[in-house]
Amino acid sequence: EAQTITVEAGGQTDITGIELLVDNTVLATDTEAPYEFTLDPFSISPGGHVLTLRATNAGGQSATVDSAFAVAMLPPQLAISGLTPETVLSDTVSGNVLAIGQSSIASITVGSGEDVYAEIADTDTLDFTLDAVDFAPGTTSVDITAVDTNGAATTESVSFAVSALPPTLEITGLVADDVITGDT
Repeated sequence: EAQTITVEAGGQTDITGIELLVDNTVLATDTEAPYEFTLDPFSISPGGHVLTLRATNAGGQSATVDSAFAVAMLPPQLAISGLTPETVLSDTVSGNVLAIGQSSIASITVGSGEDVYAEIADTDTLDFTLDAVDFAPGTTSVDITAVDTNGAATTESVSFAVSALPPTLEITGLVADDVITGDT
């Protein structure tokens, strides 16, 4: 989970700013007390890191404090739009999946069992369309899965209703405006 870091600093002269660094890269700066930072694990790769807080005063002097920490490998987070449990599929429905991970997203899939309705690789966004004729009437669900390049995966199942559709008919051998003069 994201962690809030609060820094108390003082000295001979006023503090002009505090920087938060991870592995010697500045992630944030705060110039007003209370000095607070949010450290989000999704913005940092899994593994060991060094957190550095650097305070600078009005005299141009600075001091640092280092602390080692580790970030767990986290599965991607999914933001799904266009398909909800309140959806009643009677024709087609279009939706979107946005996957956010600690590393790049390797694949996103929308499917059910062995049926795959949409998939994409090497991007964090998937637009998909579901068609009612592909599902039996009643309540059903699809599984939306995102996998990142670290191998971490997340699957969310979204249930929705499918309307009973009338049968579809196709006529061959007769074209509109044909004049029939015998057996057809």
